Amino acid sequence: MVGSRVVNVVAFSDDVGSISFEDCLRPYAAAPRVIQPGGSVVGTTTTAFLVLDGFCAQTIDTDKRRHIVGLAVSGDFINLNALVGRTRDHQTFALGPAVVAPIILPNLTTFLKERPEVGGLMLAESLRAEAISRCWTMRLAMTDAPHKIAHLIAEVQHRLHPDGSSMKVLRSPFTQSDIGDMCGISSIHANRALGALREMNIGEMRRGDFHVRDWLALRNFASFDPSYLRV
Repeated sequence: MVGSRVVNVVAFSDDVGSISFEDCLRPYAAAPRVIQPGGSVVGTTTTAFLVLDGFCAQTIDTDKRRHIVGLAVSGDFINLNALVGRTRDHQTFALGPAVVAPIILPNLTTFLKERPEVGGLMLAESLRAEAISRCWTMRLAMTDAPHKIAHLIAEVQHRLHPDGSSMKVLRSPFTQSDIGDMCGISSIHANRALGALREMNIGEMRRGDFHVRDWLALRNFASFDPSYLRV
């Protein structure tokens, strides 16, 4: 499935050595659920989700238009605000098929009391999510649609491959409408901007997948600085 990456590693010593964040939470998670494309990831006041595979869009609808205000990829949490008793101000839907694991927060709360170092990691992830949100706001202020899209693609690629590895193709289920809603432009405008990127030999979108010959050239074109992803 597209959109998978290695889940963050917890940097602390354990009887079994360093283990992944996912492994730490597995005893507190219910059975993974497969969310079909367009399906809603519904959380309650006591349930969060860990994305195991795929992409989940965080959306707000206004004036009959969808706005994608965030994107969760493998290893990201959804509905963590339930941990502090707050309701969500957005909806979450799968872009393409996605796999999520429900996390029962009362059990997780007990777990965090026993393992406060994991709570520190979750706090770091929350700060990282805030940094990403600020960057998305900055990207909306860009006046040039090709730069907006290039920056988005560079971010997604880095989030999926934080070790710096690059592949010629970034697999995704994104449609031109999805790209437009993430960049604050219409699908027609997104189509034209993708055509401009193709003409400049920076990248090309084919059935949702992004074919990039030179990732460094794309990052330079987008003025992409990944430091905000390392909060």
